[in-house]
Amino acid sequence: MDPLHLVTALHRLARFRSRDEASVFLRDPLRLALLRRLGGALEELSALSLCCVLWALARLSAAPEWLERLMNRSAEAAPGLSSHQLSMALYALARLHRLPAAQRSQALIEALHQEVRRRQQSLGPGATSAMDTVLIADSLARLQIYDDAVFASLAGALRSHLEAGELRMREVRHAATAFASIGFVDPRLGAALCDWLRPRAAECSAGDLVALAYALARAGAAGPAHGRLFAALVPDVLARLDRRELSSRDASSLLYTFSQAGALSHRLAGALADAVDRAPNALDGQDLALMVPCLGAAALERQELVGKLASRTARLVGTLSPRQLARLACGFGDAHARSPLLWEALGRESLARSASFSAPDVLRVLAGLDAAGWTQEDVLRAFWGLAATKIQKYLAEESLAFLRIWPRLEAPLRRELEQLPEELIRNLRQRLERGARSGWQAPVELGVELFEWLPQSRALQAKSATFDGRLIHAAFGHLPHQVLAAKAGLWGRLLTALALSDRELSACTRTKLQQQKSLRGAFHERLAREAAGAAATPRDPGLAVAAAFRCAALGFDGEPMRELLRALLRLCEDGMQAVEAATFAARAAQLCWACAEVRSHRREATRLTARLAEQWEESGGEGPVVDAVSGIRLAWASLACGSADGEVRSLLQAVAGVEGEDLLPLLTPVDLQPARQLAWHCRQQTGASLGGWAAALLAQGPALPAGAASGARRTSAASGPSKAAQSPPPEQQLSGLLQQMRVPHVVSSPAAMPGGIYRVSIWFPQPRAVLDVDTGADRLASGTLGGSAELRRRQLRDAGLQVHAFDSAALRGPQRSQQLRAVAEAVAGSCPEAAEWLSGPEGAAAVMTADMTSRDAGVV
Repeated sequence: MDPLHLVTALHRLARFRSRDEASVFLRDPLRLALLRRLGGALEELSALSLCCVLWALARLSAAPEWLERLMNRSAEAAPGLSSHQLSMALYALARLHRLPAAQRSQALIEALHQEVRRRQQSLGPGATSAMDTVLIADSLARLQIYDDAVFASLAGALRSHLEAGELRMREVRHAATAFASIGFVDPRLGAALCDWLRPRAAECSAGDLVALAYALARAGAAGPAHGRLFAALVPDVLARLDRRELSSRDASSLLYTFSQAGALSHRLAGALADAVDRAPNALDGQDLALMVPCLGAAALERQELVGKLASRTARLVGTLSPRQLARLACGFGDAHARSPLLWEALGRESLARSASFSAPDVLRVLAGLDAAGWTQEDVLRAFWGLAATKIQKYLAEESLAFLRIWPRLEAPLRRELEQLPEELIRNLRQRLERGARSGWQAPVELGVELFEWLPQSRALQAKSATFDGRLIHAAFGHLPHQVLAAKAGLWGRLLTALALSDRELSACTRTKLQQQKSLRGAFHERLAREAAGAAATPRDPGLAVAAAFRCAALGFDGEPMRELLRALLRLCEDGMQAVEAATFAARAAQLCWACAEVRSHRREATRLTARLAEQWEESGGEGPVVDAVSGIRLAWASLACGSADGEVRSLLQAVAGVEGEDLLPLLTPVDLQPARQLAWHCRQQTGASLGGWAAALLAQGPALPAGAASGARRTSAASGPSKAAQSPPPEQQLSGLLQQMRVPHVVSSPAAMPGGIYRVSIWFPQPRAVLDVDTGADRLASGTLGGSAELRRRQLRDAGLQVHAFDSAALRGPQRSQQLRAVAEAVAGSCPEAAEWLSGPEGAAAVMTADMTSRDAGVV
C-alpha cells in the first residue's frame, strides 16, 4: 500500500470504530503493522495526510512511538494548512495532549497558535465554517492557550455565525464552554448568546441547559441580556424540577450557576436542594465543592440534607484538592453543619496538606471553622500560622475577614499571634491607599463591612484604643464611589454604619462631609436620585424616610436633602391612613427629627407633630401606638422646632411609663444627646421627671463632645499619624490661651449648668458665662449649626448662662497671636481680663498682624 492508502485506511478505521474496537486497536497485529508502515512513510505525507493521521490517532487515543516525529512534521507543514485542516489539527492535538507520549508537542502547539494569530482577521463566514470556528475556540481553550487578541477575533467570528443562523445548540454549547473555561468574557458575544438562548431554553435538553447556563453564569459583562436570560431560565428550571427531568448532579451544577449569576432566589435554591436530596450519593467531590457554599438559607432549613452531604464529603475527603477542601469547609460552616465526622475528616486532610493551601483558601478554612463553631486546636494553630506568613498576599476584603474573625479566637492562640491584628490592619490600609492611587475603587460590599467593623477596631489598637487615623482616611477616600454605586439594601446598611452604629464614627463622617467636596458631591447626587423617586411615589417610602433620617444624622443639608424632605413630608401628609398607625408614627418621627436637625421645613414638621399631639389629646392618652424611641424623636423634634411645651408633653405620653433600663438599650448614638436635652427640658418645666427614662438619662451625666474625642484623629486622618499626638483637644488649647491672658476659668466642666447634661468647653463661674466651642460634630455639611447644637445653646441660655460661641477652626491658625485675638474677642463681653488684653500692647500687635495677613492675602 502506498502512503495515501495507508492514511485512508487508518482514517476509516478511526472514523467507524466503536468503543470496544478502540480499546483493542493496539493489540491487533494487522493494525499494528499499519501503524509501523505509516511511521516509515511520514516524510512522504502531505499536509492533508498529516492532519488525517493526527485526527485518527486522536479518535483512537493511540500514541505510537513515532508520534513526536509526526508532530514535528505537522509543525513544519502548518503554514500550508487550510482553515478546515487547521481546526482539525488543533482538535486532534487537544485530544492527544492528554496522553503522556504527546506532552512534548510544544513546537506543534506554537506553530498552530501562530497560524491562528496570522489568520485571525479572516475568521468568520466566508473564511471558516461555523464548526471550524467552534473547533478552533474549543481546542485553544483545552490547550490552555490564553491569547486575548485571538479570542476577541473568535468572539467576533462566532457572533457573525450566530447572526447568520449557522450555529446549532451543540455548537453554541461548545463555544460558550470554551470561552468560559478560558475565562475570557466578550460582552457582545455574551449578549448575543444570551439573547439566542432565551427563546430556545424550553427546547434544550437537560444536559445542554445545564452546560450552557454554567458557561454563561459569569458573563455578567453582557449586561441586561444576561439578567433577562437567567430571569427566563428560572421558571423553566422550576418546571423541569417538577417533572423530575434534572438529576441530582444537574441540580448541584445549577445551584452554583444561579448563585454565580446572582439569580438564586430562595424558592429556586429550595427546589434545587430538594432535587439534590433525591440522590446525594451521586455527587462527586467537584459537585460538592461547587454546590455546598451556594446552599445558603436552604441549608439551614434542610439540616437532614446537610447531614447527607456531610457524610458523602467525609467518604470522598481523600480525593479532594486543597481548593475543594477549603470551599467545603466554608460552605459547611455557613450551613452550620454539626457532623463531628465531617469536621474531623476535613481538619485531618487540611492539616496534612496545609502547605499546599493558597492564601484565599487559608481564609476559607478558618472562616468555615469559625462559622461552624468547631475548635480543632492543631488545625487552627496551623492555619492561623499560615495566615501570618501570607499577610502581604491578602486583598483588602480578605484582611478584613480575618480581622472580623479574630475576636472569637481562643485567648491562648491570640496571645501567640498578638502582632497579627496590627499587621492585618496595616495591610488593609495599604491596600486601600495603593488602590486609591491607582484608580481602583473598593467594592460597595467591602465599604459596608469595613464601616460596620470600624467600631470594633478600637479593641485591636493596643496603645491608643482609638481608630487608626490612616485607615479612617483611606476608607473615606473610597466612600464617594460607594455612596453612588450602592444598591438599596447596601445603601441602607452603609448609612446605618456611618450614622447610627458609633458616635465617634458619626462625628467623623460629619466632619468629612464638611471637608471633602467629593463626598458632599456624592451625597448630593445620591439624594437627588432619592428625591426624584420620592416625588414620583417611591416603591418603598420607608426606605426613603430611613435614608433621610440617617443623612440628617450625618449633617447633610444640601438642596437634594431639602427636596427629599419636602417630598416625603408631602407624601406623609397625603398618605396618613395608607399604613398602620405605628408605622406612620415611626416614619413621621424620623422625618420630623431630620427636619429639626438640618433646620429645614420646620413649619411642615411642626404641623405634623401638632397633628399627632392632637390625636393623643383627643384620645385621652390612648392615641396611635408609638414605640418609645419614636416618641422621643417626635417630642425632641417638636422641642427643637420651637413648639409649645404642651405639645411636647402630649407627645411624651408615649414614653411616660417607660423605665430607663428599657429605653437606653434602644437609643442609637445619635438619639442619646437629644434624649438628654428632652429629659432636662421636662425637669425644668415640671420640676420633676416624667418617668424613669428621664431620670436614667440625666443620671448618666454629660458625654464628652464628639468632636473633642475625635479632634486629634481628624488631624491624623488628614496629615498622617505622626501629627496625631501634636493636636490636643480644643479645650486644652483654649485654656492655654486664656491662661496667657490671665482670664479665670474652669475647663470642661459639667457643673456650669444645673442638671449637668452638658460638659461645656470653658466655664467662667464669676460672670456666669460659657465659651461654647463648635466642632465638626456640631455643624452641618454647609457649615451652619445643626439642630441639636442650636438647642444646646438655647438651653444654656435658659439656664441663665451667657453663651459665647467659638469656632474650633480658629484654633488652626498659623500664629498664636491670631488665636489669642480670636478668643479674646469671643469672651470680652463677659471677661474684663480679655477686654484689657485686647486694648493692651499684645492685643494691638495681634490686630496689626491680622491686618497685615489680610492685606497679604488680598483681603480688602
